[in-house]
Formats: sequence, structure tokens, C-alpha cells
Amino acid sequence: MSQQILLTLNDTAGNALGQYNINTAGSALHIQAVDGAYYQFTDPMTGIGPEGIITEREGDNLLVSFDEGTDLVIENYFAQNEPGALVGMQADGGLMSYPVATAPEHVLAEEIAASQTLGSEQPVWAPLGVLGAVGLVAAGIGLANDDSGKGWDSGNNGGSGSGNNPSPNTPAPNPSPNNPNNPSNPGGPNIPSPNPGNPGNPGTPTPTPNPSPYPPAPSPNPVPQPPTPNQPSSDPKPIANHDKVKGTPKEKVTIDVLDNDSGMDANGQRDLNPSSIRLLDAAGKPVTELTVAGQGKWNVSFGKVTFTPETNFIGNPTPVQYTVSDNAGQVSNKATITVTYDNGTPGGNTKGRAVITGDAKVGQTLSADINDPDGVPATGVKYQWMADGVAIQGATGPTYTVSAADKDKAISLNISYTDNRGNPENISTPSTTKVVDGTPTPQPPQPGQNHPGSVAISGNAKVGEKLTADVHDDDQFDASKVKYQWSANGQPIAGATDKSYTLQAGDVGKTISVKVEYTDNAGHKESHDSAATTNVAPSTSTNHAPTDIQLSATQVTEGKDGATVGKLTTTDPDAGDQHTYKVSDDRFEVTADGTLKLKAGQHLDYASEKTVTLQITSDDGHGGTVSKTLTLNVQDDPNYPTPNPQPPTPPGTNHEGTVTISGEAKVGETLTAKVDDADGVPTNVQYQWLANGVAITGATGSSYQLTANEAGKTISVRATYTDNANHSEAPISSATAPVVDPANPNPQPPVPPTNHEGTVTISGEAKVGETLTATVNDDDGVPANVTYQWLANGVAITGATGSSYQLTTAEAGKTISVRATYTDNAQHSEAPTSAATTPVVDPANPNPQPPQPQPNHEGTVSITGEAKVGETLTAKVDDADGVPTNVQYQWLANGVAIAGATGSSYQLTANDAGKTISVRATYTDNAQHSEGPTSAATTPVVDPANPNP
Repeated sequence: MSQQILLTLNDTAGNALGQYNINTAGSALHIQAVDGAYYQFTDPMTGIGPEGIITEREGDNLLVSFDEGTDLVIENYFAQNEPGALVGMQADGGLMSYPVATAPEHVLAEEIAASQTLGSEQPVWAPLGVLGAVGLVAAGIGLANDDSGKGWDSGNNGGSGSGNNPSPNTPAPNPSPNNPNNPSNPGGPNIPSPNPGNPGNPGTPTPTPNPSPYPPAPSPNPVPQPPTPNQPSSDPKPIANHDKVKGTPKEKVTIDVLDNDSGMDANGQRDLNPSSIRLLDAAGKPVTELTVAGQGKWNVSFGKVTFTPETNFIGNPTPVQYTVSDNAGQVSNKATITVTYDNGTPGGNTKGRAVITGDAKVGQTLSADINDPDGVPATGVKYQWMADGVAIQGATGPTYTVSAADKDKAISLNISYTDNRGNPENISTPSTTKVVDGTPTPQPPQPGQNHPGSVAISGNAKVGEKLTADVHDDDQFDASKVKYQWSANGQPIAGATDKSYTLQAGDVGKTISVKVEYTDNAGHKESHDSAATTNVAPSTSTNHAPTDIQLSATQVTEGKDGATVGKLTTTDPDAGDQHTYKVSDDRFEVTADGTLKLKAGQHLDYASEKTVTLQITSDDGHGGTVSKTLTLNVQDDPNYPTPNPQPPTPPGTNHEGTVTISGEAKVGETLTAKVDDADGVPTNVQYQWLANGVAITGATGSSYQLTANEAGKTISVRATYTDNANHSEAPISSATAPVVDPANPNPQPPVPPTNHEGTVTISGEAKVGETLTATVNDDDGVPANVTYQWLANGVAITGATGSSYQLTTAEAGKTISVRATYTDNAQHSEAPTSAATTPVVDPANPNPQPPQPQPNHEGTVSITGEAKVGETLTAKVDDADGVPTNVQYQWLANGVAIAGATGSSYQLTANDAGKTISVRATYTDNAQHSEGPTSAATTPVVDPANPNP
């Protein structure tokens, strides 16, 4: 079950240094440890600390978990001079400490032993809890002293203690607690709130905490006396009382069994050990988990007992018995837990609760997270956001963007609705912390979030080929300090510790991977393993060119520098080939793992370009390439400013480009390609040189030096680019004369077959609604895999890449042509373009006037399906102006995009449990209006496997 936890970093005076929101359903939060600070955890639903936490040491980092999996990483925690304590507020207003996984390496054994005397009720954490205690001293938080139950002496009086057991002659490291006789803080260190008052003893000023993490060494030759042992009668056994609770059918119930139990030690302090609770099975054996066939499962966790019913269980479970022990190990009497379910009796309302998620920071968006076991309706929920208890005008939606006027105010939310069982609900959320503008002041050493790195292998898994490890890390790193280890079938290869590795004959049939280790420029220690290659192939295998390129997503958010688009993959008959990519637009790049993204500092503006057309080329490293034109849709952000100047007007008629060759057709000479285009030539033209019409492996530059392999052959070149008016171009030059080899002036080369240039023609009527068909003719033979691109007034029509195309109103008044790209059966590369049709006629508007702007009928999108894990939701778009076939979808969970969920339907997963689902549809309707409606949100998703998350 996901939780929201508020983490506050405090200095030794109790001043807040910074705050973070932890969502246990998300990825772990990474922060840098702050020397001398302590870490306070608060549940915003209750205002007090969590019942317990789980900690683990990993190197110098401390891992913290609130349920399952790591939720917080405090980096370099154990490397601090004064590692701070982990604390939580108790119901009585005091602070309690949480144990830490292991003591820091610099804490001496004698300090650990000395710290074990801090309080008679402190659990034997050794060295677990001792670090918590030591950390509290470092943070300036008071601790209980010895087993007399009295606090540290706040005065510098030579260290006199009680009875005949004097303390070492040292100054007190911490202030006394305000009320040393108050038994409300059971067990462990006694920790007052930061900067406490002292109402119990107004005549004694509160001393300044000593920031030293450990007390000075004791003076020599102290005269310790053994403590007087407790008499058996002064520490009675704990008493367990019966518990009766009510629950909601089919939902699990958690019982705080210690709430009504009692137990006191000899000092009058509450003395119950939460980890000692045991259920009793049918044989009377103490257990922590008990399954009752046909009913459900009981288990113990953090001092509480939970019953989880089986899916089809109806009725009330059989009561169970339990015991609890005190810290001395004394076991209580047996007590009974009885759970009664409300099976449809009227009036059984379970009150809803809500919390605010998001950062209380100017410009950030806050959201309402409602939890009501009786069900939250999809409509009819009313919201009112408040600032310092005063209603914010117009802030009546489920989300609220914090404004500058809210600075230094606490935000809360009032919610009213009638739940799905007919109960009226009025909920007020806990307030946020006071709104800040930017980072907190004073700032601790920047506890920024780590951007984990990655490593991918480039190169082909074939004997004799070189594989290269490509490391990527947004926090940057020193490449010279990266450590590499290559492995075959998971076993390290001796001596293979460089950035690159050349495959050997012994690697045939094995998969290759690489491990990298380094410290990034933000100080994070990184260790990553690459994905394994396919099985290494022998060097004699024949290469086949790749055949297709796929992109996992085609939407880009406007205004976001370095935005990620999606993952590129290549279809290749050679399964072992690794592919590298080139992209025609130099604002984009492809990372080593095939991710297409904008370069750092580059972003897109929806007002300037609603779509971006790219040509992607995939290279298998053996001379085999494939290119594909992809169109990306720019997502409109209504809060993003419109660029100035305004975007240019749409392009006009295309002026087709040409490419010519200069230079002498002689072995050893260099030929140069020159592109001319009246619409403007970009800087990123892609070239492919051809010999007798066949692509020359690796000859992809603007110039090419002729070799003896080309003797007797004619040379041509193809240039592929998008001109400055956004027309897609692929002209092929005229062929040179056959290449002469001066070293062999009279060769008898085989007479190359003459190319019979192919043509493409269009059949069909140029009328809206009619279908045009492309027919390719080539005397050298037409292959089956011809690639088509239909053009309107010379501009590529998005998605029109088949051999036929049905005309729409968008083409009315325009001429249509088609380009066919293929290699004929005589291996000549061909790219003919058809003659253009007459302007397309629209029968519905046979005498069109100049297009007049029409009022837009805004589209809508709705969701059908059940909001339940495993079920499929479907989006339906309605638009009076007509819905095109190429609608782009993005599904959202609590308003956040779900990675990869870009289809017209989406199957709900366990990650969506408890969240509301909506969908955004992006398209241009048939009246050419740009639309981006978002649906209403569903009710929170239910998980039948976990009905009460």
C-alpha cells in the first residue's frame, strides 16, 4: 500500500533546512546526507511519525523503507563526521528515534559500549540502536542517561549522579528533558521537540545543546558501583486485553493490539516490546503468521495485527489469541482478537480521508488524493483550496497551481461529496508546510537527486568485430576513471578491462556483457551492467541489410529541453547485429541504447511547428543500412509562452532539388557531390554513392575517392534531405563515364548491364473520397518491398506510405504525386517520382471559394471500461468537425503520463491501483483545427488482489 511521508531535515537548533515528499509507490528519493542534521519523518494523515521503518547499509549510503522496497537513499550518511538521527513525532508531542542498520565505521567499540547504558528501556540494538542514540547526541537531542531513569545533568557540576554510582567527570552533552518523570515516552532515547519550552520547571533555563557527537573521555580512575538489580516484584508481567474491531467486507483489517495493553517497568515507564507480539495457532504455538483455511490470513507487523480475508470469504473470521512481551522478556497473558464485518447493515459509513500531494512551492501543482473505502464518485466532488484557512478565489478543481500570492502560507483543501454508499462526506486535508519560492534557506549541501547512469554495447556480435561500452550519465563523469569488465555468459573475461573488446573465436555461441563502475561529477557512486548481446556468430557469416526501423513513441512535449521521444529498434535478418543511428535533424540525437531525444538545450515550440519530420538511418556496421521517415507530434502546453516572432506561413510549391558530381572518373581521384535546391539546402544532407547503381559500402560522405573496385563502373550519388521549405527530397545524380584505372588502362571489365530507369504512375480520379493507386514499371524488375511516399503540392502527406491513398478534404485544390523508392532486380537504386495529378476536386464544394476560417467545434474524448486492475479502458473521440484516423493518445494516472501508454485502449496494471485514470487525445480534425481534449478521470482504480491498498 502506497504511503505519503514528509521528511524534514533539521539542524541542531531545530531549524528546518529542507523538506521532501516521499511517495512509497514511486521510485526511491535520493538525498545527500547533511553533517550534524537529523531526519524527521511525519505521516501527513496523522501528523505523527510512522510506526516503524526498515534500514539497511549499502556502502556509505543508508537505505530506508516504510513498507516494501527502498523508498529513501541518504547518500554518504556513514561518511559524515556527525551522522544525524532518524526520528518521528509521537502522539504526546515528543520525538522517538528509529534504529539504524549498522554503526558508522568511525564509531569506536568503546563508544558503542558506553552508549548501551543510555536508558533502561532502550532495546538491545547493538550496534543497531546505538548508532541511533549516538546520532541523536550529534544532533543535539536529549537522551535518557543510565538505568536510574534520570536525564543527563544539564549543569556542569562535575558529573555527580544519583546514589553511589557517580557519572564520569564530564560536561553533560545534552539538555535535560523538560519533565524527567513523564512516562509517556516508552523505551529508547527521550527526545524533546526542537527548541522546547520548559513549563514544568520555569525557574530553570533550557541549556544550549552541545553539538559534540560524543561525550569527552571520562577522568581516570572513576569508582563505578554495580547498579542495584530490580526486584522481581517491581517489574510485573505485561497485561494483554481483548480487542474487538469492526471491518468492511472483503477488505483487510489492521488492529493496534497494544493500544489497550499495559506494562510498566521498575521506573514506571511503559514497557511493551512491539516486535514481541505472537499469535497462537491451534496447537498453542506462538507464530507471526496464521492462515485459516476458507477465511484468510493473520500476520503481525510493527506492533499491529492484520487480517486479510480470502476473495470469496463472507462472514466473520474465527477469533484468534495473542501474547506480548516486555523488554525483559516476560510474556503476557493470552488475549483474544475478534473482527466483526459490517455485512450490509445500514449506517455503516467509513469516513473518507484525503491528503495533498506535490511540493508547496511557487509554480508547483498540488493534487488531492482521496481515499474512501465506500467509493468516491466520478462526478459531483466539490473542492475548495485554502491558504492559511482562507478560501482561494476560483481554486475549486482537483488540482491547484501554487502562486506567488501563496508564499509563506500553508495550503489546505476542503472536499465534499456523497460517497458511493450514499453517505455525505466533508473532508479537510492536513495543511502543507508554508509555501516557499525556490530552494529552502539556508540550503544544506545540495541533496540533489541522482540521475542514474547506464551502459550499452555498440558493435556486432561477430568474431573479429570490436564491441564498445557506451556510458551515459546526466550527472556527467570523468571517462578516464571508468572501470570496465567484459564477461562472456556472465563470466569475467581475463584482461578484458578496456572500453572496447574485440571478439575472439572462443566467444562463438556466447553472450557478451560489460560492467562499469565510476563516480559521477555529482559524487554518486555508480555501478551498471549492460544488457547482453545475442550469441556471438562466426566471422564467416554473410551480412544482410536491415529492413525496417520502429520508434516506440511519436510525441514530444513542447518547451522541455532535452526531451526524450522514444526507443528506436531495427528489424534485421542478422539477429546478432548491433545498430547505430543517424538522424536528419541536428537538434536531435540517438543515445547508445537507441533512445531518440532532443539534445541538451534544444526544445520544440508547438506554435512554430506542430509536427517534426525526421529521416532516421540505421547502420548494421557491415555496410547494410535502412532509412525511414518518421513524423513526431509536438504536444501543446497551454502554459508555455508563444514564441516571438510568430511562426512562418506554410510552405508553397516545391522546387525539386538536384545533385551533380564534379571530379574525374579515375581510380585515385576524388568525386564531390553538390546539391542545388531553390527551397534551400540544409546542412545535414545524407549521401550514398553508387557504382553501377549499387550502393558502395561506407561511401556516405559528400565526397568519395575512387578505388580499383570501381574500375570500369559508372558512379552516381543519391542525396537525401528535407529542404528549408520542409519538402522531402531524394534526387539522384547522372552517372559518370566508366571509371578508368591508369594502372590498368585497357582492362576488359565485364560489361555492366545498362540500367533501365524505373517510373511510377498514378491511376484514379483526383477527387475527394476517391483512391489513387501507384504503379511502378521497371524493365530491370520491380521488387516486392517498394517504399512509397505520397505528396500534396510536393509536401509529404503524413502516414501516406502505401501503394494507394484515399484523398481527403485536406488535399482539395492541391496536386498529388508519389515517390517510389526501391532497388530493382538488377540491383540499381531507384527513386522515381510520378507526374502530378490535376488539382483535387471536392464534389461537396465543386467551386471552392478561398478557404474561410470556420468556427471550431471542440472535440471531446471519453473513457469506457471498468477501473479495475486487469481490465481494459478504451478511449472514444467525438468531434463534429470529423475525427481523422491518426489520433495520438496519451493515458494518464493521477494526471501523470503513463510511459508507453499511447494506444486507443489501455490495460490497467497494479501500478495504477488507487489512482484515477484519464486520457489525452491529440489530432487535427477534418476542418484542420488542432485539438487536444483530455477526458474526465475515472474513479480510483481497484485492485481485486489488494482491495484496500
